[in-house]
Amino acid sequence: MDRSKTLTYESHGPEAVRRMQKLVLWISAIGFGLYSLVLAPLYTQLNSDVAYQEAVITYVLYYAYNLVQIAVFYAVFAATIYAVWRGGFLGSKAVWITYTLALVGKYLLNFLMDCILDGSIPAFDLFLSKDLPIMLPNLLLEIGQYALILLITCLIIRRKKRKWQVSLLLNESKAGDERALAFPITKLLSFKNPVQASAFWSSVVFMVMMVVSHLIYQLAQLIYMHSNEGELVLITDMITDVFLGIIAYFVMVLLLSSFDRREISDLAEASRGSST
Repeated sequence: MDRSKTLTYESHGPEAVRRMQKLVLWISAIGFGLYSLVLAPLYTQLNSDVAYQEAVITYVLYYAYNLVQIAVFYAVFAATIYAVWRGGFLGSKAVWITYTLALVGKYLLNFLMDCILDGSIPAFDLFLSKDLPIMLPNLLLEIGQYALILLITCLIIRRKKRKWQVSLLLNESKAGDERALAFPITKLLSFKNPVQASAFWSSVVFMVMMVVSHLIYQLAQLIYMHSNEGELVLITDMITDVFLGIIAYFVMVLLLSSFDRREISDLAEASRGSST
């Protein structure tokens, strides 16, 4: 085997994608496991008990299980962007298939924990008429959000790399400069940088989906529960959603930079090893 080929940035793409897949797998397993098996059931139990509904621990659990999910989203979105950058849509399929299956697994775990807390498994016809109509729309919403982020990322990165390939044909760029299209990240925000642009639009999608979810929840409360929590709650939710969307962008950029530094460090170490 020609070791020199394995030490180039371009040929190291598949290994970078495999690393992102492992990261997504572990983050999803730990994050969703903690959410579905520990935090959400505890919150449900305490919130259903009148004695604990206003307790500090109940509020702590509520924010904890939401923050765990958000942290998983941040990390997975960044890993997906990096995987697409290094492998393209098809080359990164291990990453986005892994996360899609993890989302399905999260909802199955939620259903399993509900059955355990209820002390029984519902009949199949009851599952189809009651449980599935609640689970499926939320699952499809999360998969749809992820698919949209994946699509936007693929379009942005593909367009940038095609322009670079054209410039190579015109001798305006030279081979080996692919990494320079995105790394190192030196500006706070740059739409010319494909991974930064992908992170920005991913954070926008994430923020919009949270806003829409809160609006749907408030509408459902008004229609089905005849309850209106008030404009103050809605405004607070919207401000929080915007804040989390902004944080999402900066967290993803920091993670993307760390992924790149780790890969370059690995390449340098491998290069030193092959020369000895």
